[in-house]
Amino acid sequence: MLLNNSFGKSTEELAERFEVSKRTIYRYIETMKESGFVIDSENGYHKINREDSMHDLSNLLHFSEEEAFILSNAIHEVEGDNDFKSKLAQKLYSLYDFDRVSRAITRKEDSENILALLKGIKSQRQVILKNYHSANSKTIRDRKVEPIDFTYHYSSLWAFDVEDKQTKLFRTSRYSKVVITDEPFKYKRQHKKGGIDIFRTAGFETIKIQLKLTMRAYTLLIEEYPLAGKYIQKLSTGEYLLDTKICSFEGVGRFIMGLPGEVVIMGPNKLKEFVRERVKTFL
Repeated sequence: MLLNNSFGKSTEELAERFEVSKRTIYRYIETMKESGFVIDSENGYHKINREDSMHDLSNLLHFSEEEAFILSNAIHEVEGDNDFKSKLAQKLYSLYDFDRVSRAITRKEDSENILALLKGIKSQRQVILKNYHSANSKTIRDRKVEPIDFTYHYSSLWAFDVEDKQTKLFRTSRYSKVVITDEPFKYKRQHKKGGIDIFRTAGFETIKIQLKLTMRAYTLLIEEYPLAGKYIQKLSTGEYLLDTKICSFEGVGRFIMGLPGEVVIMGPNKLKEFVRERVKTFL
């Protein structure tokens, strides 16, 4: 299944994933060839040739694409610790990270960067995020960090910024390359991970919000942010209440401003002020 994507996987990446030697990976690939699969190997990467292979790989999968999607949603509906849910999700994605199911890792470069960060975490060595695009400072420069852990499906990285001496969230799509240094972690005691709210924004503190939603706003919220469903109660016909905690006003603010007249902010006042100030920038 790992080889069933457009760019394939490197020998090193496969060995790292299954914690075996490269020699063992080559042996596995030979076994697959003997079983009727045509494996294309080029520049150290291997992938299944879907046209020439005698097997339809979909017949070997334990779950269909739809079943995998349902399982993913079910995992995120589990009550309890976010780390527990994250581990379950990563186990599912580790089996289904090919093109039909994976949404995050779509390019070979992304895969190589994530592998490098996983090595940095495992070996506890500082890494350099080359040409990182910062949305806050609006700069593009190298950032030396101590990688801690990934968020949902490797979309972002919790890491300790060596220069600023604080833990931050770095988007995995905003740097060109990851370079592992020879320098070990120096600030491990200061490492910490924040949370991710239903609007997929991150932070170390949470604030309670309440929104009254029309039927349209409710439907769009559930479609775009499925995890919001368990924090919503029906008030009356066509009226719903979202009662939850968020890490930042950014995500929920974008949702509210995208549906003028469909969402009423019940609280807190700080959220109302945030939206008012953002609306002024459009005038």
